[in-house]
Amino acid sequence: MKTIFYLFIGLLVFCSCQKDLSSLVTGTFTDSRDDQTYKTVLIYEQWWMAENLNYETDTGSWIYDNNSENADIYGRLYNWEAACDACPVGWHLPGDNEWKILEIVLGMSQVDADSSGHWRGTDQGTKLIVGGTSGFDALMGGARYFDGSYKDKDLYAYFWTSTDLDSTYSWIRLLSIITTDIYRNFGNNNNSFSVRCIKDTYSK
Repeated sequence: MKTIFYLFIGLLVFCSCQKDLSSLVTGTFTDSRDDQTYKTVLIYEQWWMAENLNYETDTGSWIYDNNSENADIYGRLYNWEAACDACPVGWHLPGDNEWKILEIVLGMSQVDADSSGHWRGTDQGTKLIVGGTSGFDALMGGARYFDGSYKDKDLYAYFWTSTDLDSTYSWIRLLSIITTDIYRNFGNNNNSFSVRCIKDTYSK
């Protein structure tokens, strides 16, 4: 069934991945839980938040260096358990397959999308960072590790997916200002990374 799914997506994207992204469809969403408003962007029928989530969960979320100014710019950093429940109603933490759809629409091959443990693709990462053509506007929010240390702000952006590998690790995506492609690997669930919510359109 997975093979059929990927073949279908591959054929679909073959016809549409070169879609002109110069005329972006954008919007806003206000989170009723705390009245924060986020930019949104439509990328091949996927509505993404175009900003990192900044909702303060009861547990499992932090601000980089405990500096509130960082939250205003980069959002909060969430461990995996908190990330899975942090998005507002009508939105969710995207699954690994939803990230693959995004990557393939932006021109990544199916083979690269399915691979892991290395930087994949060509210029898809550049398209996702601030100033890129997709409108995703990823900022390098860095990470908080389970030992309490903060690293990589302004250099790397780490994003959770909702897809777990086992009880300890889950799939993540990594973008950087120093490379043009996208890293797919698994992260320790006790580390804390950024969250981008996706609207409830596709199943996880």
